[in-house]
Amino acid sequence: AQRCLYGVDKNRYAVQLARLSLWLVTMARNEPFSFVDHALRHGDSLVGLDFDQIKAFHWEKKAQLETCQRALTDALDEAIDLRKEILALAAEGTVESQRRKERLLFDAEDALDRVRLVGDLVIDTFFSQDNARDRDKKRDQRLQLVTRWLDGDDAVESELREQQHQLRQTQVPFHWIAEFPEVFYLERPDPLDGDRISGAAFVDAFVGNPPFMGGSAVSSNFGDAYRDWLLSLHKGSHGNSDIAAHFFRRAGVLAGDHGTIGLVATNTISQGDTRSTGLKQLSESGFSIYGATTNMSWPGEAAVTVSVMHLGVGTPTSAARFLLDGKTCKAINTRLLPIPERGDPKRLFSQKNLSFLGSKIYGQGFLLVPETREALIKNNPRNAERIFPYLGGEEVNTSPTQSPHRYVISFGQMELKEAERWPELLAIVREKVKPERDKNKREVRRKYWWRFGEVAPALYQAIAPLSRCLVTARVTKHLCFSFQPADRVFSEATNIFAVEKWSSFTVLQSRIHELWARLLSSSMKTDLRYAASDCFETFPFPKPDPRTVIPELE
Repeated sequence: AQRCLYGVDKNRYAVQLARLSLWLVTMARNEPFSFVDHALRHGDSLVGLDFDQIKAFHWEKKAQLETCQRALTDALDEAIDLRKEILALAAEGTVESQRRKERLLFDAEDALDRVRLVGDLVIDTFFSQDNARDRDKKRDQRLQLVTRWLDGDDAVESELREQQHQLRQTQVPFHWIAEFPEVFYLERPDPLDGDRISGAAFVDAFVGNPPFMGGSAVSSNFGDAYRDWLLSLHKGSHGNSDIAAHFFRRAGVLAGDHGTIGLVATNTISQGDTRSTGLKQLSESGFSIYGATTNMSWPGEAAVTVSVMHLGVGTPTSAARFLLDGKTCKAINTRLLPIPERGDPKRLFSQKNLSFLGSKIYGQGFLLVPETREALIKNNPRNAERIFPYLGGEEVNTSPTQSPHRYVISFGQMELKEAERWPELLAIVREKVKPERDKNKREVRRKYWWRFGEVAPALYQAIAPLSRCLVTARVTKHLCFSFQPADRVFSEATNIFAVEKWSSFTVLQSRIHELWARLLSSSMKTDLRYAASDCFETFPFPKPDPRTVIPELE
C-alpha cells in the first residue's frame, strides 16, 4: 500500500476515506493513520501541467525557459531523492521510521512548493481569462513576476502567493509530476518493459470510477473556462463529450508506453462525441480494448447504465485475450463491437442545413397552459401573434397525434422595445423568466432575458416555406418520425428535418436507417439518443438529395 498504490480525488473527504480504507484493509495497526499521506492526494486530476509545461510556463508545449528550468529541475531532483527514501522505509513499520517518513515528506513538500506555485500560476492565467489572446497577454505579464522571483527578488512572492490562493478558491490543480515525482522521473526503470530506462515509465495501471457529466453540463457546473481547458488539454476532443472521456484520455497520457486502464464509464463511452473524444483517440495512439462489459445496471440506487472498460498499450496487451460481455472474440473496436476498428462515416454535403435541434428556451416561465393562453387572447386578441403551440419530446413519444398540450411565448430575435408591443406577455416573462436569467453564467442570456436561451433562427428560417416538417424525439425507446405543421415552436428535445415529402419519411423510418442510427448515435440508459449530425448527415439516401421525390416511395 505504501510503495505501489497512488490515488487522487477532487473531494477532500474521499481522500480521507481512502486513507481510512487502506489502513483498515491492510490491518496496519502498527502504522499511524497518515502512513499513506505521500501517496493519496487531493486535487483535480484533469487540471494540471507536466514538467515540460511548467518549465515553459505555458499550458502548451513550448520552448523551456532557462530560469524556470534551472530552479524547478533542482527542486524536483531533491524531492525525488526524499520520496524514494520514504518508499525504502515502507517495510520497517517502526515508530522511528514513521517519524523519519513524516520528516522526509515535509522536506519533499517544501522542495516541491516552488514547482506547484509556478504550475498554479500558469493554470490561473488560463482560467482567469476568457480567450486565447487575453490568456497569452496575462501569461506574459505574469512571467515577468515569476522570473524576478526565481532570480531572487523575494518582494514579489507575496503577490504570487495571493494569486495562487485566489485560484484555489475555485480550482484544485494537480500537477502529477509535482505530487508523485518518483513515478514520473525520466530515469525510472520500466517494470513492464524489462526494467529498461526509456523515459516513459509512468503509471503501470489505472483503476477508478470517474464522474459522468454531459458536455453542456460541464460548462454549466464548472464554467466555460473549464470546458476550454479540457479541449486544450486533449486535442481532438468535442465540447459535447461526457467528462468521463477526459479521464480515459488523461490516464492514456499518464500510462506512458506500457500500461493498462480499467475504468467504470457511462455507457455512452463508446458512442457519439464521447467515443470520438475518448476511445477513438486512444485507439489511434496505440491503445487496444481487450475487455469490456457494454451495458451493466449500476448496482447502487442510481438509475444509470454503465460500461466497464479495460484497455492496454505496449507489452501488457501483447498476449491479451479479448473478452466482450463475457464472450471471447478476436477484436473489440471503439464502438464495443467484436470486429476490428473502422473509419467513421463522413458527413454528406447534400444533407447540410436540413436537420436542426429545437429551441432551448432556458426559462419555464415562457410556457403556458391552454387555459392561460385562452385568457390572454380573450383579454387582447393581439397576444395570439406571439403565443405558439410548443412541441417537445414528451408529446412526440406519448401522443398518437403528437398534439401539443403546452404553449409558449416567443419574441423571436426581437429587441426589447419591439417586444413591449405585447405588454401582458412581456410582463409574464419579466416576472417568471428574468429573475432566473439574472443568475445565469452567460452574459448573453442575462442581457436578452426576453428571448429564448437559444432561439434556433436557422431552423425556423428553413421550415418557413414548408407546409410541414419531419420530427423525431431526441431521446426515445422507439425511433419514430412524424410530420408536424411548420407554424409551431419545437423544443430542444426534438430533432427537426426540413423535408415535407413521404419519400424522406419512408427512408428515415426504415429498418436500414434505424440500425444506422443505433450504431452511430449515443444512448440515455438504453434508450436511443438520436444525433442528426452523426446519423442523418452521414446516411446515404437512395438519391443524393434527401428531398428527392421517389414515386415508388410516395
